[in-house]
Amino acid sequence: MKTPKTSNIRFGLTLAFSLIALVSIPQSAEAQQFRTGVRLTVVQQPGRAYFNPVQQQYLLAMQQRQHALSNYGTAINLQASRLAAQRQQMESIQKAQQAYYQSLIHMQQVQQLRMQQMQQYRRR
Repeated sequence: MKTPKTSNIRFGLTLAFSLIALVSIPQSAEAQQFRTGVRLTVVQQPGRAYFNPVQQQYLLAMQQRQHALSNYGTAINLQASRLAAQRQQMESIQKAQQAYYQSLIHMQQVQQLRMQQMQQYRRR
C-alpha cells in the first residue's frame, strides 16, 4: 500500500537521479532542436571517408545514443510541461473556490440587507 510519504520520497529520488543523469551525460549535437544552447558547425572535408564494419557499428551506436538522449530530453520537457499544466490547473481551482466563497459572502450580505429593509418596512 502506497502512502503519500513513500510516493513523495520515490518522486524526489527519481527527480534527483534524473537531474544527476542529465548533468553527467554530455549534450548531443542533435539535441539543439530542444533549445539546449549547443551549436554545431560542420565543415565538409574534401574527399570521401570509408569506414570499416567496426567503425560503422560504432557510428551507428553513437547515433542511437544521440537519439536516445534527444528522446530523454523530450520526455523531460513533456514532464515539465505536464507539471506546469497541473500547477496552473490547481491555481485555477483555487481562484474558482475563492470566487465561489466570495459570492457566498455577498449573497449573505444581500440577504441581511433585505432582512433589514423588510424589518424597517414593517416598523413603518
